[in-house]
Amino acid sequence: MLPQAQGYEVAMLLVTLLSVSSAAAASLSMHLVSYCTFMVIMLVPSAIWLSLQPGNTQVVAAAMWAALGVLLVTGYLGWLSNVRFIKTKYDLEHALLTAAEAKTVAEDASRAKSRFLANMSHEVRTPLNGVLGMTEILGASNLDAAQRRQVELLQQSAHHLLGVVNGILDLAKVEAGRMIIEQRPLQLAVVVSEAVELFRDTASRKGLRLDYSLSADIPAQVTGDVLRLRQVLANLISNAVKCTATGGVTISVRLERQIDSGYCLRFEVSDTGAGIPPEQQENIFGAFAQINDLEATRGVGTGLGLTIARELVSLMQGEIGVSSEPGVGSTFWFTAIFGRAQQALVVEVSTPPRPTAKRRAGAKVLVVEDNAVNRAVIEAMLQRLQLDVALAHDAEAALVMLERQSYDAVLMDCRLPGMDGLEATRIIRRRGLLSRSGGAIPVIALTANAFEDDKRRALDAGMDAFLPKPIQIGALANTLDQWLVNLAAVDRESNAPRIRYDSQHESETAEPGEGTGSAAGPGGGASRHAHS
Repeated sequence: MLPQAQGYEVAMLLVTLLSVSSAAAASLSMHLVSYCTFMVIMLVPSAIWLSLQPGNTQVVAAAMWAALGVLLVTGYLGWLSNVRFIKTKYDLEHALLTAAEAKTVAEDASRAKSRFLANMSHEVRTPLNGVLGMTEILGASNLDAAQRRQVELLQQSAHHLLGVVNGILDLAKVEAGRMIIEQRPLQLAVVVSEAVELFRDTASRKGLRLDYSLSADIPAQVTGDVLRLRQVLANLISNAVKCTATGGVTISVRLERQIDSGYCLRFEVSDTGAGIPPEQQENIFGAFAQINDLEATRGVGTGLGLTIARELVSLMQGEIGVSSEPGVGSTFWFTAIFGRAQQALVVEVSTPPRPTAKRRAGAKVLVVEDNAVNRAVIEAMLQRLQLDVALAHDAEAALVMLERQSYDAVLMDCRLPGMDGLEATRIIRRRGLLSRSGGAIPVIALTANAFEDDKRRALDAGMDAFLPKPIQIGALANTLDQWLVNLAAVDRESNAPRIRYDSQHESETAEPGEGTGSAAGPGGGASRHAHS
């Protein structure tokens, strides 16, 4: 190739070729075929030429061939490293994309599950409201002993079914992360005493001893979630009472340890029941787990109670477990973290307001309910409370009645055909409709949707109180007592002009027999759209 070239010229050429080839390795190693082709074109002709020259050029030719081999091996290793890097990066991005898709699918599934549970809650609680309401009304009527016993059994079955529904919903809320642990001042002695008193009668009927004790080193007041603590205690005490035929149940509370943020307390519920076999103790807190080979009745139920207790204890930053010996008894225990109370808690012991005819004298209540059975149940309950009842089957009819006549309170179902109860309440608030006493008319939600989100939406819409179905007459009476006033001096018939309403529009025209004044502004009766 360079027959007349001097030695230094050949050397410069070879160095240049090797330098260019080495520099090209960084950019061409991503594509192995291109890299090898480039190296062959750059170095092979020179190596062949040197190999054909006479003299001492054979050593240089060997070095060229060696350099070519090194560059090819280096290029292959670089290409292999890049391929692995690209594959790793691809796998990582694919994993991230898969995780994002899985998260989206999980969120969609969670939302679908929440919608299903909300619908299930509504669909199950709605007929339960009819069953429990009618049995409560029937139980208050004149019955002989056999009939009263039958009604009591019906009530027990209905309440058991309600407990199953509540258990499923509680577990679903925990799994969905919708269960929130509150931190409020509480007195442990009061909470434990209330949980024990719930089962005092049941234990007495079975001839069981039911005791509780708190160690002296426990602070009188802490901060925590009184509702969830009582729920866990009630579940464990209920199981203990059910599975114990003779002897008794003992509840004890002691200080496990002090921590920077407060206290770790240990609660134990011990019974003298049949006990639990060791092979079943590990799975006793699993969902739907039951004990089937014991004569005790601990296995009766859905098996969700201990699962919910485990989840609630976990939310309270504690642990739960059991120690049991067949034929001797069982001890269920759990720990929970409680904060330090900043100030003394003043416990006011007051008697809940009892239904009184005086407070409700002449009260008129409008019931807005689309279910015929529930309308009949609520109407019967209100009549037992000596109230004047009006019924509306949907929101549109209720708005018509509210515009044409004054009422003292509205019991509003949240889920109604067409316009729902929340929108109807917003319209009532926008129009400023008043009760017969002159204040804003109380709107009380009656709903089979029992989630906290449902309660928040109802209150945000302008409702004053929230009564989840099934509704008991005592809770209904207490709620109404909070919002109804003595109406003895209230003028029963207002002479103010009424607004005639239909589902399309409303116009300000006086009803026949009412005052002739008009609330319309200048220009006569102006029409307004009923819906926002």
